[in-house]
Amino acid sequence: MIKSALRSLLSQRWLQAALRAVYGYFFEEISRIRHANPEVGEINPLPARSVASERSRVTLLLPGISERHYFGGIATAMAFLEGFRPLVDDLRIVVTDESALADSEKARFPDWQIGTLATDAPGYWIIPAGGREQALSMRPNECVIATAWWTAHMAARLTPDHPFIYLIQDFEPGFYPWSARYALAAQTYANPTRVLPVCNSQLLRDFMAQNQYIAADALCFDPVFNPDLKAGLNDGPWPREKRVLVYGRPTVERNAFPLVIDVLRQVVATGAAAGWQFISVGEPHADIGLGDGLVLESHGKLSLSAYAAELRRCYAGVSLMISPHPSYPPLEMAAAGLQVITNQYANKDLTQWGGGLQAFAPGDTPAMAAALSQHLARYDERLIGVHDGSGLLGAYQTGEVAFAPLAEKVWARWLNMSAS
Repeated sequence: MIKSALRSLLSQRWLQAALRAVYGYFFEEISRIRHANPEVGEINPLPARSVASERSRVTLLLPGISERHYFGGIATAMAFLEGFRPLVDDLRIVVTDESALADSEKARFPDWQIGTLATDAPGYWIIPAGGREQALSMRPNECVIATAWWTAHMAARLTPDHPFIYLIQDFEPGFYPWSARYALAAQTYANPTRVLPVCNSQLLRDFMAQNQYIAADALCFDPVFNPDLKAGLNDGPWPREKRVLVYGRPTVERNAFPLVIDVLRQVVATGAAAGWQFISVGEPHADIGLGDGLVLESHGKLSLSAYAAELRRCYAGVSLMISPHPSYPPLEMAAAGLQVITNQYANKDLTQWGGGLQAFAPGDTPAMAAALSQHLARYDERLIGVHDGSGLLGAYQTGEVAFAPLAEKVWARWLNMSAS
């Protein structure tokens, strides 16, 4: 009855006109407030102060370190920093976008002490800096590692007389439309005498070099299978269930979540998915209807042990990444023995890595859906283990990133650039 009364009321033209006027007023007011201070807040500089010290130190600028931020890129940056431990006296992590760490977060870093921006003590320190309430202590020969593009702008300001190391883990201008942030992200690659790039993957390095953002001889390292995740997959083979694992991050545009949903709905519409379950991991979201009573169930961000359990159960996977970086989830799924649908981008084509990887043009959802439908049609109950170790996927599966030797090369280049 209430719905019927509301529909009748909303059909009145006088009310529709009044609502349009109210909407127009509030839209203009919200726009005025939103654009009253048109700054790019991410690049607000860190205030700094010089301190006298002969101790060498490497400072890593990380946007976030809390567990909710702790995806592959943050973990890789932390591992990269550890490679410098034998080379310098002290290490420091400055968390640029977080003002404090909860006690539960502190327990995750037992080898590190928690300080303030003013802290300049020996050892290994984590400095929450989101509040900008003090000036960051900077030593005369401080070596700074930037990660996200806005931390590169901070690094350039913190070390005006020295180069800084730039750990490039994706082509970050691509995170935005043509805009102020696009321009600022691209600008971070524009000063080769100040920037020492280190790329996460040869694919990304080659893309950056081909597009003249960095030199072709820039240092790089290729991703490898997470050892803790690998350890959770060493008791196979396993009976695979009628489950499709999806990497679902609706708030991260480059993971193309709407395309993933389109692929799944096309598969369901063909009737090929009867009896199957669809599981989304990565980010919590509402369950999403796919048609014929099937839904994509959101399991959110999983622990590594829970993720390994899903990899053991699932038969196929879908994971998209509209960028030149190979992306961890499709490689993890394929290494675990799943049949994986992913996308190409520029020089990236993971089909060449072997295993169960199939890569398609980023927007070709019919081809992706057809391939996934074929995989589901070929399902049987045989035991399936991890990838057999062959090809590029095998190198990912069995390899180890030697961050200590890489750090030695980076350190030598940084010292040489600093002296010139």
